[in-house]
Amino acid sequence: METGKQTNTAPMLSVSRLSIAFGGLRALDDVSFDVAPGTIFSIIGPNGSGKTTALNCIGGEYRPDTGSVQFMGQDVTGSPPHRIARMGISRTFQNLELFPTMTTLENILVGRHIHQQKRPGGDILRSLCSFVRPGAKSETAQYRAADEIIDYLRLTHVRDAETAGLSYGQKKLVELARALAMEPRLLLLDEPSGGMSAVEKGRFVERIGDLKKRAGMTIVLVEHDMNLVMDVSDEIVVLNFGRVIARGTPKEVQTHPDVLSAYLGEDYNHG
Repeated sequence: METGKQTNTAPMLSVSRLSIAFGGLRALDDVSFDVAPGTIFSIIGPNGSGKTTALNCIGGEYRPDTGSVQFMGQDVTGSPPHRIARMGISRTFQNLELFPTMTTLENILVGRHIHQQKRPGGDILRSLCSFVRPGAKSETAQYRAADEIIDYLRLTHVRDAETAGLSYGQKKLVELARALAMEPRLLLLDEPSGGMSAVEKGRFVERIGDLKKRAGMTIVLVEHDMNLVMDVSDEIVVLNFGRVIARGTPKEVQTHPDVLSAYLGEDYNHG
């Protein structure tokens, strides 16, 4: 899972004046932030503040009404998810997107699809079926890469189990494994620790810290667990009602009056 450390100081991701509305409700309103390479950048805020909407605009699930998303100096605003994935951005979802009747291994191999050489006359279904019956040298390499990720996330005991029978926390780890299988430069994580046990959550914190330190991976994290966010983040942006109300280090954000008001009520700082 070597990604190569970034050596320049330019932002890996630049979100500029992003706005989007659904049925008259403005989900994002003039949102801007930059993410430096090799950092863990968290987006937090109360329920309905626009956190997942921001990830969906970055990942190509939504096309913003105005504003832009730049990745590695290229404008990817409104690009389809498959193109963004091939550029080096992968993600997990708040609502699980696994194939329930496929095994852990098979789900992870789906993430390896973009690294398989395209065959003349081939299609996605044919390529995925070839993974189930490995034969060619390139396909064996995909299995080996998937097994490395399974070992890395300590999922060996559920490698050949259908994901439908896994615990919710295990399913979250499988989805993380599939995202890592794409060998991304930028990893988008939407509520990744939801449903995890204390042990699984501790393992997750260790692993994302390790990905940053050893692989130089850049991570954008949306997460409700504030202890986790404060432990792992280099920088945090706080949204409320679709607008940026604060940005800074964990220490700066924790004591920001607008953040305290958003989470604890507008009267918090008056009493």
